[in-house]
Amino acid sequence: MAGIGRQVDTEGLLDRISNLPDHLIDRILGKLPLSAVVRTSILSKRWKDCWKRLRKIEPDMCFFNEFIQMDSAIYAILVLHNGPLDEFILIVPFSARACHFGDASKWLMLLSKKYIKDLTLCGFSENRIIIPSHIFSCLGLKSLHLIACDIKRLDSFGGFKDLTSLTLDDVIIPDALLQILISNSPLLEALKLAYLASGDPVLVDGPKLRKLMFISETRPLLLKYSPSCTEVQIESELIVPLNRSGQSKLNEFVCLLPKVEKLNLAGVSLNSLGVGFARVQFPSTLHHLKHLELTFLDSSSTTHISSAFYLIQSAPNLESLGILIHWTYFREENEAAASMLKAQERACNLSRLRKVEFTNLHVSENELLLVKAALRCFPMLDTVTVNGGLYLSKEEEVCVVERLLELQVPGSPVFKFRYIGNEPVGHLFNCQEGDLYWRVN
Repeated sequence: MAGIGRQVDTEGLLDRISNLPDHLIDRILGKLPLSAVVRTSILSKRWKDCWKRLRKIEPDMCFFNEFIQMDSAIYAILVLHNGPLDEFILIVPFSARACHFGDASKWLMLLSKKYIKDLTLCGFSENRIIIPSHIFSCLGLKSLHLIACDIKRLDSFGGFKDLTSLTLDDVIIPDALLQILISNSPLLEALKLAYLASGDPVLVDGPKLRKLMFISETRPLLLKYSPSCTEVQIESELIVPLNRSGQSKLNEFVCLLPKVEKLNLAGVSLNSLGVGFARVQFPSTLHHLKHLELTFLDSSSTTHISSAFYLIQSAPNLESLGILIHWTYFREENEAAASMLKAQERACNLSRLRKVEFTNLHVSENELLLVKAALRCFPMLDTVTVNGGLYLSKEEEVCVVERLLELQVPGSPVFKFRYIGNEPVGHLFNCQEGDLYWRVN
């Protein structure tokens, strides 16, 4: 066969590799894992130092497998690296639990001298990354993401003047330092805080914040006026300062977020806001809110229901609504909650809402009333999607669909009703397999 025994022209190949333009070499290096990037230095004299000008460094799995003393390995690479560095990402895989980070101060100091802009450090519970005060020398940071890290106390810190995005997930940091970090970062637009450890309420006061995510089962969020926030997700208890006499927490919460467009609240947050709330009339102050997600809503809780419908009716321009039902097998139906849901059928009318989605539906009586209230309240609906409970059997899903089909509400809109379950039940109702579609008149 032609080609058998043909010698490869290695000289010509090396010439072509060596003569590649710099921008193409940089693109090739940018696609390779760090362990392979360093090895390209043997290709030719031209390639020997090319990796040293990379704008992004991210140690890969092979890197962790080859080194045990991580601080020394990272320091050596940064010492050899020439010029500025835009992005540094260190994500420690669980398989690297035998690695030791030792003192990170040396390589963090090097990063500060390279004018690092985006820094991501991710440890895990058994191998947390200890962050020394040198990280606050990286004054050019625009994005800082820390996961499973411990930050030491700092005596003086003037803030990150260019920081726009901050993520602290399972990070141990003194409360005073956190407040300085947030308040002294004047350009901060995106903030994510997730706590596993218990502690005092966390104050979030960022006048230019556009995105806020706060997740904690043990620490409440103390929210201040956020005039620029457009996306908010809160999964924690909420503390809302009452600045005006006679205001409820719900009233004040709505006023704190005048420009929010996407809002995601968990049941624990709804519970915090709804305690003691007894108002019937609803102000229309969330004019910008278009997408509302309510997670772990208990359809047997009057507090959850009152908070949820207050928010819904405060948003006249709402376009989509998602509700994740909180379900436990050991609970009793609440007659007061049922009466409240029936009252909502007559009290609410949102003409812009097009899509509603219910998740984890088991079709208790109160859940049916919740779905029925949606059919009554939103006259311009296009689609209602129902996701069945995760562990429902096929027989239980058939029962769920049958109960939903009974919700023929006089005067309700004509729309597409879609059921998504664990088992294919559509064929039992002459509908598409896997998904169930029908129209309700």
